[in-house]
Amino acid sequence: MILNFRYRQSDLPEGAVLVSAVLQGPLGDPETLHHRMSDQLRKRDETQPTKDRSAGIHVSQSCGVFLTGQADDVHDLKAWKVIDDAGMRGARGAGPK
Repeated sequence: MILNFRYRQSDLPEGAVLVSAVLQGPLGDPETLHHRMSDQLRKRDETQPTKDRSAGIHVSQSCGVFLTGQADDVHDLKAWKVIDDAGMRGARGAGPK
């Protein structure tokens, strides 16, 4: 059975449980695949704070918002806006204890 895993989605039937899997990556020229992967990582680094600490996901989750990736998701609550509205943009903490 092919499950077509995608970001936060798959064709796995509801209620099914995986007990084993064989994963197959895309076939192709290794150099081309490496270039594609590097390009995707570069684009992510340009648009997301991957090198900086960020409380964004923690704010979203603590507010009870969990995005499923489904087309009907409501994206009204933005973590950056909650942080801005609280006057906490750029705030620094002492870190984990």
